[in-house]
Amino acid sequence: MRTAALQPRRLLQTHQGLQRRILHTGRACLRAMAAPRDTAGCPFLAGVLGSMPTNPMDAPAPARPWTPPPMSDASSCTAEEYEAIARELVQVAQQTEGLPKLFRLGFHTSGHWSAQGRTGGPNGGWHRFPVDYESPKNAGLKPTILALTQLKERHPRITWADLATFGAAVAVEAGGGPPIAWYPGRRDALGPGPSHPPFSQRLAPGDYSPSGVMDFYTNMGMSVREAVVLNAGGHSMGGADKDGSGWDGSFTPFDDSWPTPANKHLLDLLRYGWTTEVVEETSRVQDTTYTTEGGAAVIRFPTDMAIRTACAFSYWAVAYARNEAAFVKDFQRAFQRMLQLGAGETWEVDQSYQWKGLKGDFEGFGPSIAPHLDTEDIPAGAPGAPGSAEHQAFLAGLAQQLADPSRPLASALRSWLPGPPDLPFRCRYNLACGRHLAGTVSWIGLASLLLFWLRFPEPPGGTLAKAFMGTQAAVFIAELLWRRCSVLQPGATRYARWREALVAVLRLNEGLLGSRCLWAKVYLEEVGPGSSGTGWAGMLRHAMLLINGSGVVVRLMIWATPMRISWALPLHVLMAAALIPRFPECCATPALASPAAQQLSQRAYRLLGALRFSLLLPDSLPRLDPAGECTVLMTFTHIALGLVLPALIGTLCNLRHLTIHDPYDEADSYSPLTQLPLHTLELLGCVQVVPDCLPALTTLQSLAVDGTNMQSEDEAAVAAGLTLALLQLVQLTRLELAVWSPGPLASLTALTSLRRLCWWATPDAGAALPHGRWLQQLQTFAAPVSLVVHSLPALEGAHSLEQLYPYPEQESQDVQLRSIIRWAAQHPAPQLLLLGDRSLNARLWPEIVEATRLRPSLHIVPSKIVSHGF
Repeated sequence: MRTAALQPRRLLQTHQGLQRRILHTGRACLRAMAAPRDTAGCPFLAGVLGSMPTNPMDAPAPARPWTPPPMSDASSCTAEEYEAIARELVQVAQQTEGLPKLFRLGFHTSGHWSAQGRTGGPNGGWHRFPVDYESPKNAGLKPTILALTQLKERHPRITWADLATFGAAVAVEAGGGPPIAWYPGRRDALGPGPSHPPFSQRLAPGDYSPSGVMDFYTNMGMSVREAVVLNAGGHSMGGADKDGSGWDGSFTPFDDSWPTPANKHLLDLLRYGWTTEVVEETSRVQDTTYTTEGGAAVIRFPTDMAIRTACAFSYWAVAYARNEAAFVKDFQRAFQRMLQLGAGETWEVDQSYQWKGLKGDFEGFGPSIAPHLDTEDIPAGAPGAPGSAEHQAFLAGLAQQLADPSRPLASALRSWLPGPPDLPFRCRYNLACGRHLAGTVSWIGLASLLLFWLRFPEPPGGTLAKAFMGTQAAVFIAELLWRRCSVLQPGATRYARWREALVAVLRLNEGLLGSRCLWAKVYLEEVGPGSSGTGWAGMLRHAMLLINGSGVVVRLMIWATPMRISWALPLHVLMAAALIPRFPECCATPALASPAAQQLSQRAYRLLGALRFSLLLPDSLPRLDPAGECTVLMTFTHIALGLVLPALIGTLCNLRHLTIHDPYDEADSYSPLTQLPLHTLELLGCVQVVPDCLPALTTLQSLAVDGTNMQSEDEAAVAAGLTLALLQLVQLTRLELAVWSPGPLASLTALTSLRRLCWWATPDAGAALPHGRWLQQLQTFAAPVSLVVHSLPALEGAHSLEQLYPYPEQESQDVQLRSIIRWAAQHPAPQLLLLGDRSLNARLWPEIVEATRLRPSLHIVPSKIVSHGF
């Protein structure tokens, strides 16, 4: 019996409550990623940053309450004693693997400050406690911390918090860098910080995506330019070793000394081409190049590459690479401000003493430093007037090189980029005309809705809808295969290996992904046989946004032809609509003229031309300038806005047609493995919180699928598609997820990104657990999610549908489901419980009502993701 027929009102209330929760979370997420505090943002540019969530928690988990401990008195040293401590700090650094570790310690002690929660940060000296210094984020710092503890015993009048930050300021200048001003006043906590999670969990690991980098610095209250200059300055000295962080190499040819010129980190980042490599012992992914200084090999973390590839950062990266003096001055200001985070809120600056550098002549920026806004001290613009041929030629020549880390930046360092995203850039799109367009589309949609209802009381099967779902499944699978081949087959052979694997997947699913999926074929054509570098990752990162821009056209065809209405379209568009009133000029900014945005828009336009949507677009598409691209994307947005009302009405009136795939339709001939990612994407369509950010998982650099339990490489690849989609669901919603199913989830062997994995399983579930290095990485994942999986039989011997999806007896199934529902009602973790629609019957409804009464925050939702397990 179908759930909607049993309790349609209750089901609708559940979906509406979940939708309200997601809309609230989505707005906060979008404002953080799409628009930094002091700049305008464009709803189409949020996806360029990716979507890796961070963990900016201001309090520990409710299960383990933590009370802030009392604080010690502030430092009471004399000026002479501070001078002596500075000299000893240099000696300590030389005895503990160099100055970069001392510099890094000061960076980490300040980097977990929460500007909103006013917790963590430099005040408190939290890193001297094992709960913080033993965190994987602080790997390699323990010897330096112990050495500082011994130094403090010789100078008891200075607090440990002051000592750690003072050491960072001294280390920069002692290593050949610029002087950093410093003030005392921080106090030490008399007890450790929270353990679940510790403050150090907020620190950004080196494999963060662009959105993770943005979220990390935004959490501290830093602007975009401060994020760029701190990231570059923080990686100007030293490097990484396999025994510590897992990466291996130096950031510059100068090793433990500050480079010359001072902005060499950014110069090398932009002017060289980078090759992705995998550290064999740790499976860490890094980018490597060979500089002109004697052919020395230097590395960059994924967080460094984000500064180059994401348009939110790339402007400042090139500006600082062109202007060494501006880089030095802004780094001095930003790093002094970082060491003083929380001043005036959790501690008071002691102005009786100021460290003015080793030479004693640097005045610094005072005891109170305001954020360095992105609207201040703006460098000169690009050559030529905005919109001129010279201006457009410069942007066109720069766009592709910036977005592709594998290519050297040949011409970017000869000119300036255009102004940052707060200066006016004229877009030819008329917002008033767009509103009229949205209204016209809405009326046409309502009329068509009525016409189709009168003509087709039972809507036909959705061929185009299935094709669109197949396109997203193909994107997920294609990217997962690329990441997997990058790890297992590093070097020039990975592209060939990836292409072979993707062709195998297409061959396995000819009925859906082969003949109906246009996106996979277009991707293959766009990448080309010669692209074996990291250009694929950059292209995917931009193409994810394209799917939502051009996907409006696809959804229009899905809606108009087979009359299958989805929750995805209203949610996507409502997210964008929430941004437009806040930023009325959101698409009239030079952000659309930035290199990454131009790369994105041109590729989107070419893909649209390849797909030949003749209903809305001509057969051939001319090349557009950035203003024209803005017009195209905004047109798609207003078409989607016009479809919101018809889509919502159709959805509310056709609850039984919410799903794309009907398991009772005997005409369906999908491969059972193909259904898994499609069902997951159905769920993504119901709860997705970021409208234009289907993420390319650039942070899962060491993703490796253990296929030992699979019967073939093809099965492993398609099953991994389910895993990737499920991970994206958890990351996008930030919900604690509980999934129960005896069969389909046995393929969850690629869970390298879950921080906490609780196997609530039957004894034979152990056969499904893989054996590999990915298990070690479960402890380092930052997203606050957990997955509870019940009954995971191995796939060995499953050669038929009946073997893969066993159907237990109804009575036994009800007993198991009742225990699951009762557990969810009593357990504080899961907020979303997914149950197969076949399992939700009238006998279980009292337990469901009682569970939601006991825990109003618990949402029990039917989903096809587990329907075949019952």
